[in-house]
Amino acid sequence: MHNLISNVQTIFLVVALSIDAFVVSASYGANKITIPILSSLLMTLICTLSLAISLFLGSALSSIVSPSLTKIMACSLLIFLGIEQLFDSYIKSLIKKNKNLEKKVQFKISDLKFVLNIYADPQTADIDKSKSLSLFESIFLATALSLDGLVVGFGAGLVQISIIKILICSLIINLLAIIGGFFIGNIIGKKCKLDLSFLSGTILIILAIMTIK
Repeated sequence: MHNLISNVQTIFLVVALSIDAFVVSASYGANKITIPILSSLLMTLICTLSLAISLFLGSALSSIVSPSLTKIMACSLLIFLGIEQLFDSYIKSLIKKNKNLEKKVQFKISDLKFVLNIYADPQTADIDKSKSLSLFESIFLATALSLDGLVVGFGAGLVQISIIKILICSLIINLLAIIGGFFIGNIIGKKCKLDLSFLSGTILIILAIMTIK
């Protein structure tokens, strides 16, 4: 029974983190921006690597903090990010509209500003407007997609969950999400805009509840 719950948690976590990649890829497909297989693989590797780092950091912290406290911390992080995902569309619209925010970030760290712009509008990752996502451009897009994974991975690493299993699932599901999203985006076109942030947020909140049991 414990293994079944652990497997369900692993799949839920990776699916929640892959939804953004799926939606972004669908957006690229709808706008006829090609995502070559090498760019897809690089994005998957970067997202999984950032997840791995946060998982190991969370796991390291759990070894020196009491189990009850780690559960509270993990639950809090997952709920926080789950709520953030539920309001994801609103947050992105604020980033697009808030020019003062962009100027402040640009003044401090120009690359971070670029990542924020990609988060709000993923199509800006196609810097040269070539209608094809190069390896270099995919690094920026993957970085934006990895931001949530850093928080979720850290929270998941705090509780007893198989890190290796999560990373293997991440490699497979994330790559499938990118390829599948692009394929579906090509079919539905620009008329149908996908917004699955509510689904990701709901899954993360369910995960948070599962960690406290």
